[in-house]
Amino acid sequence: MRSLYKIDKCWKFLAGDCADAQSKGCDDSGWRRVDLPHDWSIEGSFSRDHCIAARYDANHLEGRADSCLPKGIGWYRKDVEIAGLTEDGRVYVEFEGVFRDSTLWVNGHEAGNHPSGYTGVVYDITPWVHTDGRPNVLAVRVDARLMEGWWYEGAGIYRHVWLTCVPALHVAPWGIAVTTPHASYTSATVAVRTNVVNRADRPVRARLRTTVEDDRGNPVGTAESEMPVEAGQTLDFLQELTVADPRLWSPETPSLYRARSELVSPDGDCDGCETTFGIRWFEFTPDRGFFLNGRPLQLRGG
Repeated sequence: MRSLYKIDKCWKFLAGDCADAQSKGCDDSGWRRVDLPHDWSIEGSFSRDHCIAARYDANHLEGRADSCLPKGIGWYRKDVEIAGLTEDGRVYVEFEGVFRDSTLWVNGHEAGNHPSGYTGVVYDITPWVHTDGRPNVLAVRVDARLMEGWWYEGAGIYRHVWLTCVPALHVAPWGIAVTTPHASYTSATVAVRTNVVNRADRPVRARLRTTVEDDRGNPVGTAESEMPVEAGQTLDFLQELTVADPRLWSPETPSLYRARSELVSPDGDCDGCETTFGIRWFEFTPDRGFFLNGRPLQLRGG
């Protein structure tokens, strides 16, 4: 079964760089305890000395002032226990947002780097974790010295962090895409593309069942597929369902549906997740404007 944990509480934070902060034996007893989301830049004082002079090409300005708040480098550390992982199971850590240029270490091993401050990232940390109850040390270095374009961008792990444990056969992180290639007031076609990963050392015949529920929890469509997935393979399952008399999404009636995905292997291991989505269609016209669900809608803003 999939286990999902939000690990926002009880991180330790250090403003500034540290030579051995990524090592498991680093003494972080003097670091400050913080809960996520966290932004250390907003805690500082305004000063012209904090402005960033970024160089551009000859057609752009050579300097640009940001919010005049401190940026710099910061470190985060946290102990995490992981138990009950199935054979050949995987452990993922997802950072929804870190500003910026973040690098993750797990028990002293570098797991990866993500330079952007505006997109999330998922790391497969399975090779370096202890699953026998010993604590695992996550260490994150955040380098916020450069900017990416906004006047105030902050600094630090400014969104949630999730730890996910899954069996060998599982739905890939961010592995479900739901589209509605046809939608009307009388029926809609819902296409669900599911990325299935097999990390076992043998082929597995996977059975995927997808159930679509309306905003009241009533099932309105089901699809089931079965395919062999080779060892180490990632395979796309594409399923289509028909929803009769859909509750169309609009600003006035923002109805959402839920796709429940259940993935089962012959040995009984299973994985599952949920995806919310709306059913609607739209059209841009050069002479009549924008239409949502066949009705004109004025767009305001820029």
